[in-house]
Amino acid sequence: MPETPFDQTLERILAYPEGPDGAQDDGFVVDVMAGVRRERGRRRAILAAFGGVGALWLTGHTLNIYSMIGLVLLMGLVAKNSILLVDFIHHEVANGVQLSDAVVKAGAVRTRPIALTAVAAMAGAFFILDDPIFSGLAVSLIFGILVSTLLTLVVIPVVYYAYEYRKHGD
Repeated sequence: MPETPFDQTLERILAYPEGPDGAQDDGFVVDVMAGVRRERGRRRAILAAFGGVGALWLTGHTLNIYSMIGLVLLMGLVAKNSILLVDFIHHEVANGVQLSDAVVKAGAVRTRPIALTAVAAMAGAFFILDDPIFSGLAVSLIFGILVSTLLTLVVIPVVYYAYEYRKHGD
């Protein structure tokens, strides 16, 4: 199946041009860190879907266009948070910090901005929670952001460390 211009643009956005050692990176790290996997040439968000779709199912809301907009927003937020963590780790390793120390420092330094972004988005979604039309959007955002932020802060550093340790060692 030929790639569309959208797929090519998405590939350029998600590909991290250089790894911490200056070598070309194939974008796999950013794919994993953003909670994205390849399947039949399509990208699907994993971390964003856990909280959003699960909350819709638990609360009895339908998967409509508004809740899908919330899921798209979640995918962007998870990708942004993951890139913040991975980029910080890349900069620390490039400055000579050991990988394990860089991962711990990234979690410590970047937790506050990630948590503040999540709290602000969840607080904004609370105002539309009672609206019968937009309640699916609010539910998918509130619970999706909560779950995906927690998973991002735990899963991303662990998976990144495991990947880099296997590739280069500490």
